[in-house]
Amino acid sequence: MSIRGLFFRTLLHLLFRNRNAIPLDERRSGMERSTRIFKPAPGVTFTPVSVQGLNAELVTPPNAEGDCAVLFLHGGAYTAGSLETHRALVSYIAAHSRVRALHLNYRLAPEHPYPAAVEDALLAFQWLQTALKVRAEKIVIVGDSAGGGLALASALRLRNNLQALPAGIACLSPWTDLTLSGTSIEALRSVDPFFKDTGYLRDSAARYANGAATNNPEISPLFSNPYGLPDILIHVGSHEALLSDSENFASKAVQAGVYVELKVWPGAWHVWQLFHNFVPEAKASVIEIAAFIRMKVVR
Repeated sequence: MSIRGLFFRTLLHLLFRNRNAIPLDERRSGMERSTRIFKPAPGVTFTPVSVQGLNAELVTPPNAEGDCAVLFLHGGAYTAGSLETHRALVSYIAAHSRVRALHLNYRLAPEHPYPAAVEDALLAFQWLQTALKVRAEKIVIVGDSAGGGLALASALRLRNNLQALPAGIACLSPWTDLTLSGTSIEALRSVDPFFKDTGYLRDSAARYANGAATNNPEISPLFSNPYGLPDILIHVGSHEALLSDSENFASKAVQAGVYVELKVWPGAWHVWQLFHNFVPEAKASVIEIAAFIRMKVVR
């Protein structure tokens, strides 16, 4: 890992040492404040749109391809995150891929528990096809953390309903196991800047599931049969407690015949791509994600 990467990882350890004890409303406002340091890519425009009453924005880079799109689903453990917290990350994915993105402000738990987020993601996927006339096979669904799990859950719902699937799915540190059964949860907690214990994750999982079983495949895609899903790219850091979520899902999907490209970035933390302007490994990951998008939808 670069010197800058090591610096920011150490800084995050200090800043988030008491994160799990923070009430939900403070987590939400803290996430909004802390992500203000991330500035959008130059030249990218943001157009507010309504997706069946949901707030969203079209993120359009210069020289965008006209017949394809990204659907971006933000992270935040299904209980936090917004257009503001992930605007910069989405802008750089759009800029590097030269593909416009629909950034969705899906409903959050506990006010709107499962299946609200899945339903919203599917509405957005359909909106791209009807409002923008982008065919399903020209859309890539991208998500980080809970958004990565939501991207997979949405594709599973589409497959189960025999509906058209996206061209591919790109996951950044996806949360695929809300039962928190992965070995890395304990093995890597001491090196993870964000999840030094499971309090925040367990609280968010319970709020999102709202009494449903957390091993429901649409809540925890790890427990699904991934057969028939489109090609998947997964980027995850070696220093995050959710590493097993990526490795275990990738292994299961490959066994089911799904093409999966899993890359574990040495020394990286949870969704380090947010630090695009500060950390070389963050920019490099975003560029590789952008290349995957172009490979899937630009002909």
